[in-house]
Amino acid sequence: MDHLLDDVGGNDAPLRPDLVVVAYAIPDLHPFVTTASYLNHRFGDTAKSFAVSEQGLLAPFTALQIVSAYQRSGRSQRAVIAVLEQTTLPTYDPLVHDTGLIDTGVLLGLDTNGESHPRVLRAGTEGQTVGGLASVLDDSVHGDTLLVTSDRADLPAGSRVDVHRTRPDTYCTGVWLELSHELPRWRRQYETLVVHDVDPRSGSRATAVIDLTGQRTS
Repeated sequence: MDHLLDDVGGNDAPLRPDLVVVAYAIPDLHPFVTTASYLNHRFGDTAKSFAVSEQGLLAPFTALQIVSAYQRSGRSQRAVIAVLEQTTLPTYDPLVHDTGLIDTGVLLGLDTNGESHPRVLRAGTEGQTVGGLASVLDDSVHGDTLLVTSDRADLPAGSRVDVHRTRPDTYCTGVWLELSHELPRWRRQYETLVVHDVDPRSGSRATAVIDLTGQRTS
């Protein structure tokens, strides 16, 4: 966490969030460390903070859904989601030890101030809060669309959208790392970003639809 904060300036970072959400899928080796509170402290102790876990790689999508609800209701203007993946475990876990996972983390900032920021239109678990991937990709209002997903996800038959695949040595951080690295370039090329992944343990699927133009609300 400290290395991740150092990359964005730690206490000197320009973002002063009013909401901090930590999302993770692999258990923390030190379960008594309250990571969300620590992150809030590093950002100035001005935010509500909590964690989302026990959902596998669906946790970041749920965190995005929660933050989006907070911001639509006016209870948050600047939020940070920390998606964390640490691979130091006290016991053998095939998902970690047989797949070459590495320690990764990403901070996602969601700011409602200004009209040009990307906006989360929908996020959550497939079949509950969002429809199937095929129906999402076929929505004509999205315009030029990029699908960001892992090799775990199969493309719907007949899909014509551009696809960006994640690196194979990540789990719950994969699609979000790509988003953090490539967002400026993608905003120049596309109108809509569809982030999708499949949990290898449960088979559950999650999707987020993000308006890159900052103009749409649904």
